[in-house]
Amino acid sequence: MTTGRNIFSADDIISNELFTIDGRDGRIARCSHSSQLSVPEGYDGTGALLKGYQQNIRIAIVCGGQLLGEGGEQLATCEDLSSAPGRYEKHHFLWEKRAGAASVVVNNGTDLWVTGGFSTHYSSDGHHLDSTEVLSYLSDRHSLGVLPQQLSFHCLQSVKEGNKVILYGGAGYDGITLQHTWIMDLDESLPHWSLVGEMEQERERHACGVLKSPAHGGKEVVVAAGGRVSSSFVLRSVEFLLMDDSFGGGGIWTDGPEMPFSLFNVATAVTEDQSRLFVVGGVISFTPYLVSSNVLILACLEQQLGGCAWMKTEAELLVPRESGVAILLPPNLKLASCPGGGDRGVLPALKR
Repeated sequence: MTTGRNIFSADDIISNELFTIDGRDGRIARCSHSSQLSVPEGYDGTGALLKGYQQNIRIAIVCGGQLLGEGGEQLATCEDLSSAPGRYEKHHFLWEKRAGAASVVVNNGTDLWVTGGFSTHYSSDGHHLDSTEVLSYLSDRHSLGVLPQQLSFHCLQSVKEGNKVILYGGAGYDGITLQHTWIMDLDESLPHWSLVGEMEQERERHACGVLKSPAHGGKEVVVAAGGRVSSSFVLRSVEFLLMDDSFGGGGIWTDGPEMPFSLFNVATAVTEDQSRLFVVGGVISFTPYLVSSNVLILACLEQQLGGCAWMKTEAELLVPRESGVAILLPPNLKLASCPGGGDRGVLPALKR
């Protein structure tokens, strides 16, 4: 599932597009332009799948973002897609309005952390946030301390091996793009952020995920792909961080396979078996300003020599999109616009 903001000449339009993925070979195909699906407000939001009141049900939720139009304010709403008709409903609210936040699902899929972001709520000039809010369908909303520093457009990922959360890149309080990598061990009695190293390249608005790499013995590999440096340079490079016993002492980022082209502001989603990272839409260049309609896959499969490789799928978005949210929908969400075929839907989230 993908939602977000389109480029139609000078017009800004929010819409959804829906695809199916074949669980056997990973092929992706368009389902339909899902006009009957409602869309969360704004763009630059963050989303994920979260366990609902019933443990076997997972719900797609999108939080924060920014309203369209010049000077559009940030949002404190969270909207979920929990019913077959495909209607978003507001069941949660954030304490702070935020756009460009990063989120991660922890605690066996029950808790959603919404972290950092950018807000003009307290100042017309805006400021970056360092707060973390925790949302759950099973407990009350609460806060969880602060990030190592004020951040927006950063990456936040859960690492199953060792029950850790990793935070990397983003834009700092002064707008400078960062290389820093922090980790939090959730098994510690007092979990806290520890600085453990730096990426080779500073990057913000980058694609991120955690994949299992056969080339590394099936161990988890953290991915940082593309992104931009401040507001001037779009990246094509990719870095991998191998999650092994040495990571606690300071992991080292290494070069991964380059993206097919430079890209930032993408929507991303990882398959449940952690074999594929989907990269949807995004911005290709500043001058001229080009927005992508492509669906790319970084696949880490047994049969691939050298480990992981990029694939450009035949599926394309109906309209180029940036600043989106892509969520792999669970089988329990049988959307009327996508009958039969495949066992997952990718619903992207748009910007412009």
